[in-house]
Amino acid sequence: MQRSTLRIRTSHVGRLPPPKGWEDMPARLAGAEITDPAVIAAQVTPAIAETVKRQVEVGIDCIGDGEFWTARSLAHYTAHFTGIEARPVAPGEPPTTRHSTRERDEFPDFYADCDMAGTLFLVPGEKPMPPVTVRVVARGPVKSKGPEAINRQLDAFKAAIDRSGANVDEAFVAVLAPGWLDHFIFNEYYKTEDEFLFALADALREEYRAVVAAGFVLQIANPLQVTHAMHHRIALVTIVFSDDAFGNVRRIQAENFGNRLIASDLTNPDFVRYAESFGARGERARSPDELRAALRRAFAARDVPTLIEVPVGEMPSPWEFIFMDKIRGK
Repeated sequence: MQRSTLRIRTSHVGRLPPPKGWEDMPARLAGAEITDPAVIAAQVTPAIAETVKRQVEVGIDCIGDGEFWTARSLAHYTAHFTGIEARPVAPGEPPTTRHSTRERDEFPDFYADCDMAGTLFLVPGEKPMPPVTVRVVARGPVKSKGPEAINRQLDAFKAAIDRSGANVDEAFVAVLAPGWLDHFIFNEYYKTEDEFLFALADALREEYRAVVAAGFVLQIANPLQVTHAMHHRIALVTIVFSDDAFGNVRRIQAENFGNRLIASDLTNPDFVRYAESFGARGERARSPDELRAALRRAFAARDVPTLIEVPVGEMPSPWEFIFMDKIRGK
């Protein structure tokens, strides 16, 4: 993975909006409904190539494939893992852990409106989702079915980069994290939740290795990446811009809903102590100069991960910068 002390090399963590007219394709890819190489070459590679080209044109150095191959669905899980089934949701039980949280208890009216609208965030343009009527469960040993599914994604990404004709500096692939899967798959087989979580991690290991072997940067969106980095002694450097809020959601509420703010403020942990609790390095930077110095120290620590917390205030909208005019070649 390349590093820079002068610029932010990527602006997103994975999922991008699908190309126009392609809205249903991600679910079909995630559920392994489309596996024929000829169909992928004709219908999938060109769309991902456009996504690649657009990222390069706006100045992103480390680009992704749009994360069109993952979904919260039984079809996706069973395409990758053994031991996964679905059963009807029993009366009174949530279909996922997302449906039973302290935040929902604290803001029942807001989430009642979300549920009534059938959306996650109740923002303009968000499409309703069908109600979840099944609970995905582990009923047997959870193991990888092999790299076939992830290799389809990696091969398509390589072909899309070639087809785009863009000068790609570096590319990453986002893969599910064990702690993310744990929110949507319930354990009904393992004796303890720890056994279940480690089984998920073992099942995902083959996919992580396939991404790295294919020459891509592996991106795992989960706090557990700190524990993984410590366990494998990977000198991962993470910057947390801490604004004590769901910043994008809060700004949308302020700008689009008359400053009616709800469920968007957070009480964050001390991220420095959080990193240190894993045995990693933790630093706090309060200015550009302090951040520059902290990054230099982090890059010099070759055998231990570092988390740098940067306290910030309200952040401006990033979209005017994401969709800037082309800057390469000028």
